[in-house]
Amino acid sequence: MTVKLIADATGSAITRSWTTWALAMLLPGLVAIALMPLVIYLMYPPEIKATPNAVDFVRERLGKLGKLSRDEGIMLDVFVVLLLLWAGVPAWIFGDTFKLNSTTTAFVGLSILPVTGVLNWKDVLGEKSAWDTLVWFGALVMMANPA
Repeated sequence: MTVKLIADATGSAITRSWTTWALAMLLPGLVAIALMPLVIYLMYPPEIKATPNAVDFVRERLGKLGKLSRDEGIMLDVFVVLLLLWAGVPAWIFGDTFKLNSTTTAFVGLSILPVTGVLNWKDVLGEKSAWDTLVWFGALVMMANPA
C-alpha cells in the first residue's frame, strides 16, 4: 500500500518483488544479525558463561544421532530447492520463462515428498491441523493481494 502511494505521488513505476525486497533488506538484515546476539547477551546475560567440554558434548550427541537418513537428506534437498524457487533463482539464471508463482513452488515441494516416499498418504491425512492452517493462511493471503 505504501509503495503504491509513493509510486502515485512521484509518478514513477515502482516494482516490488521478493527479490527486490531481499536486496533492499540485505544490509539492514546483516547488521541486525550481527548485533542481535550482543543485544540479547546484554539484556539477558547467560547463567553459564564457560563451557569447557562443549565440543566433546556436541561430538558425542552428533555421534548418537548418526548420519543423515535418506528421508532427511531428501527433505533437506527439497528445502533448498524450494528456497531457490521461491527466491526466483531459476528466473535470474534462465529468464522469466522459469519464473514460478509461490503457490506453484509450494506444490512442487508438496509433490516431491510423497513421490519420493518421505511422506505417505497416512502422514498427509494425519496432519489435519496443518492443512487447516494452510487453507486459512491461503485464504488470508488471497484476500491481502489486490486483484
